[in-house]
Amino acid sequence: MHCDNEKEEVKKTIMELFNEIARLTNLPKSMGEVYSAIYLSEKPLCMDDIIQTLKISKGNASTMIRRLEEIKAIKKVWVEGDRKNYYKISGVIPLMDLVFKRHEAVSNAYYKLNSLMDKDIDLETKEFTEKKLYGVIILKEISEKVMETLREYENIDYEELHKKLIENSKKKKEEIVK
Repeated sequence: MHCDNEKEEVKKTIMELFNEIARLTNLPKSMGEVYSAIYLSEKPLCMDDIIQTLKISKGNASTMIRRLEEIKAIKKVWVEGDRKNYYKISGVIPLMDLVFKRHEAVSNAYYKLNSLMDKDIDLETKEFTEKKLYGVIILKEISEKVMETLREYENIDYEELHKKLIENSKKKKEEIVK
C-alpha cells in the first residue's frame, strides 16, 4: 500500500510540473494535464483514454490534443488492430516552439533598434537607444544560446535516452558495490 502512495505522489508531481509549465507559458491548464497523462502512460493513449483518465470533455480533449500536436509535443502512433488515433510523447521538447517565437521577438526588436541607431537622430535619443539596445543584445545572446542548446535535443528519442540512463545507473551501482 505504501508503494501505491509513492507512485501517486510521483504522478501528482508530474501533473503539477506540466500544469505549471503550461501556466508559465500562457497555455491552458488542461493542455498540461493532457500532456502529463500521455507522459505518465506506459503505452500510447487514445482520446477515450485521455477523457476517462482526466474526466474532461471530448471537445476539450480534442482541442488540447490538436494543440499539443501543433507544437510537436505529442505525436500520433499506430496501434496494431485498432483504428483509433493513439498518442505518445514526441522526441521534441514541448516548449521549443515557444522558445523559437520568443527568440524571433527578441531578434526583431534588436534589428529594429539597431536600424534606429543608423538614422539621423538627436544625441539624447541615440544615447537612450544605445543603452536599451545593449540590454536587448544581452537578451538576444542568451536567447541564441538557449536555441543552440535546444537544437541539440530537438530529435531526442526519449525512450532510447531513458534506456541509456537506466543502463548507466546500473553500471554506477555495480561500480559502487565492487
